[in-house]
Amino acid sequence: MPPKGSPKMMSTWLYRQDFVKFSLNRHYNRKSNLSQSSNIARAKKVDRFNETLPQDELRRLEQAESEAAHRAAETPEQSQVRRQHHAEYLASQRAAETPEQSQARRLQHATYMASQRDTDSRAESLETATAGSDVVQSGRPIFDHFFQHLWPYIGNNTANVVFRMVKRLAYPHTPMTLHSPTKNSLAVLNHKILEANPQVQNVKLGSHQTCLSINRLWHELCDMLRRLVGTTAPGHHDCSIQE
Repeated sequence: MPPKGSPKMMSTWLYRQDFVKFSLNRHYNRKSNLSQSSNIARAKKVDRFNETLPQDELRRLEQAESEAAHRAAETPEQSQVRRQHHAEYLASQRAAETPEQSQARRLQHATYMASQRDTDSRAESLETATAGSDVVQSGRPIFDHFFQHLWPYIGNNTANVVFRMVKRLAYPHTPMTLHSPTKNSLAVLNHKILEANPQVQNVKLGSHQTCLSINRLWHELCDMLRRLVGTTAPGHHDCSIQE
């Protein structure tokens, strides 16, 4: 609604309205141009990708897309008939193949199934720890909390080294036992924890409650590393933080 008052105020109000309209139009035009340019760039990228593919690969992709669309549109009866025809075709193919071809087919199928089992086991090992130790299993939250709260205080260099080694113990990507880490890696881990300990003790924290929380996490980490790798791990010394 236009303001009541002098013509000067009216002209100022109209100028502001025009400026707002101009700004909005420029904003939406810019968004439209950006979306159009992004669509064009996406289309060019797809074209370049298609150009790099061989013709037989393109034909195979198009055939797979058409088959997927056809299967999505078919009825259950049509799907059952198609499966039956496919089974009859496979049976006729296997009846006509030579013993060498049959052996090669079985070997290829066994290799495929082994690769699938390996992929499934690798995915499962990434989701859950596979180390044969209750200490590692129960210590994973301790590692998470420790590095989340103490990372800014103990220095990036020390924290990175300790984090990589401790993560290898707590989140193994392959099945491992407590004897997997080498003596050298445990010695370096022990040295880095001992190096970080005085830095943690000298942290100037904002509140007494925060200090107690950090102290508890640090003490739990030291104790767990001592139980995990033996007497060479930290924990036999004072792990408390000075207030």
